[in-house]
Amino acid sequence: SLFRDLSRVQVPGVDAIWNQIWPGVENDFPKFASSVSHVWGKCRSFSESFAAYYTSPDMDQAKFVVDHQIARGINFFEFMFWMAGSQRENWMSDPGMKSLNDYTARATYLMSLGKPGARIAVYYPTMSFWTGSSAVNDDLVKISKELLSHQKDFDWVDEDAFSKALRVGSGYIENLSGQRYHTLIIPSCELIPENEPAAEELRLMLNTLYCLEQDKLPPLQIKAILELRLLTLTGYMPDLIACRVCGSLPEGPVLFDPAGGSVCCPDCAPAGAVGLLPLPLGVFAAMRHIIYCEFEKLFCFRLAEENLPLLAGAAEQYLLCQVERILPALNFYKTML
Repeated sequence: SLFRDLSRVQVPGVDAIWNQIWPGVENDFPKFASSVSHVWGKCRSFSESFAAYYTSPDMDQAKFVVDHQIARGINFFEFMFWMAGSQRENWMSDPGMKSLNDYTARATYLMSLGKPGARIAVYYPTMSFWTGSSAVNDDLVKISKELLSHQKDFDWVDEDAFSKALRVGSGYIENLSGQRYHTLIIPSCELIPENEPAAEELRLMLNTLYCLEQDKLPPLQIKAILELRLLTLTGYMPDLIACRVCGSLPEGPVLFDPAGGSVCCPDCAPAGAVGLLPLPLGVFAAMRHIIYCEFEKLFCFRLAEENLPLLAGAAEQYLLCQVERILPALNFYKTML
């Protein structure tokens, strides 16, 4: 992939050719190189500019090409050589060329210092491009332009970055430059590698976001699916096979223990037990489906509307009991209800 190749060179770079960057013709592809540099802890990102340009730029146009790329993280330039001399002058013979060179040298030096400042990471679904889907690229172009037009800088992150260069902290993802992302945007995509670490978790997240965006299921149901399945994938699967006391599969309402991650029949509940949640049989069946079914069937069930709060409440209580901590994202979610 492009990102994998760029990550293995000392100075990741791009070519700006054929007036790809020009007043009125803007492209954001320089962020491919700068994103790789940021993610993998490299201090420079490179652009060879002005090769095969259809139009010889004047100094203002040339500065636009340079500034456009600096704003997207490029901090090292080679201006493609054009034949020039006393007998054959071109735009590089302009008296302002020295000032442009001096400006570029100063600006790129300053941009190579310190730590990258973007706080947003955007997942780049490399494998989805292999399907030939143009919709993936259209989505990425829209996200890039929407963010940059609102002065929200970001970096692209691919599958390799997730498995080798990014570290998950409390409320952030940190890359090898020490830069921390506090927002992760996952666009629509069709494929992710199955052999990558956390592939199932990422697949779950992508499908969850798709169901939310397309309004496929009620939000409370989607939230419960995400919480229970994610806990299952990360080693916190509850034991919902049968009653923990008598060993039989309940045929009516059950009592769910969010602290112990188990269920029991009402008649089997220990005397004085606290914190047990009474659940209708339909909610119990939905929880079993979420944690035990094949992924392809995960979102394929319906629940009566009056039971959705019970499912969501049980999933949330189980989550909080298992992680034993305050979840700022959950608190923020509740402020939006």
